[in-house]
Amino acid sequence: MLKKSLKNLKDPDARSHLYVFFICLLISVFIWLSIKLSKDYQATIHHPVNYVNIPQDKLLTNQPPSEVALKVRGKGTELLRMKLRQPENAINIDLSDARLSRQGKLYHAELPTVWFLSQVARQSEYYNNLIDIQPDTLFLEFEDLKFKKLPIKHRLKYLLGKQVWLQDSVMIQPDSVIIAGKVSAVDTVQAVYTEKVRLGTLSEPFSEKVALKGFKSKTMQLETDSVLITVPVERYTEARLTLPVQVQGPDTLNIRTFPEKVEVTYWVALDDYQRINASMFKLVAAFDSNDDRFLQISLKRKPSYVDVKSVEPNKVEYIFLK
Repeated sequence: MLKKSLKNLKDPDARSHLYVFFICLLISVFIWLSIKLSKDYQATIHHPVNYVNIPQDKLLTNQPPSEVALKVRGKGTELLRMKLRQPENAINIDLSDARLSRQGKLYHAELPTVWFLSQVARQSEYYNNLIDIQPDTLFLEFEDLKFKKLPIKHRLKYLLGKQVWLQDSVMIQPDSVIIAGKVSAVDTVQAVYTEKVRLGTLSEPFSEKVALKGFKSKTMQLETDSVLITVPVERYTEARLTLPVQVQGPDTLNIRTFPEKVEVTYWVALDDYQRINASMFKLVAAFDSNDDRFLQISLKRKPSYVDVKSVEPNKVEYIFLK
């Protein structure tokens, strides 16, 4: 039979009759679908929802439905289009008028979804078609919201390049952040950390926004999700100054040290090198009657942008002069 059918298809008249048959079939199916889809039907469409305007100082702690089932009525063609097209935006459920009843540390609210029929209808394309929403009641659970200001700590990993130093501490702006969440959860948190960032070897200052590490618990929120972190690295040079030693002791004593001057070795940023002079430093050897031979030298003054590496010698001998 297959060979016979294939043989018949080689006949132009047979092929012509077959084409006519398929065209008539398609026309019949189209007419049948048009008649069916022109009638009224009911359908259920699932639509995502968001919960907005949560009562002030309260936190929604349970997980209400993330979508609702909308029962709609309309022509078949209209319902088919709704079924095939994915919803673009979630429907906002306004909780500002929710009446809360307290039970211990928790607050409860039961909201019949019939209250939201008009809200849902206005925010969707089902305005003239919506007849019901499921579930018929939303069960919500709230807890008091606590706010807490916490310091931010960075988790940067870096190395300093050759002839490069950290001129100041790492700066974080802002240096603190407010978190909000369940009282029981907020009380356990003592600091907020940035995400881990590996910077490698730094040869110039780093300044970028770095994300804050969020909380695993969805019941805690951060005031901001990133901070500006600056690592103030600069190229430095090593320099030396020969400075006099001042002796501190009773006015009745005239003391002379050996040597009278010592050598101070320090690091300073290249940009600040020309600003340095001897008057910016003060070295003091305090007289102590218990010291029978040497006086310890201490550095009492230096520029804030200088890092003193050594004072040689750090002790001096002394004698009394008449």
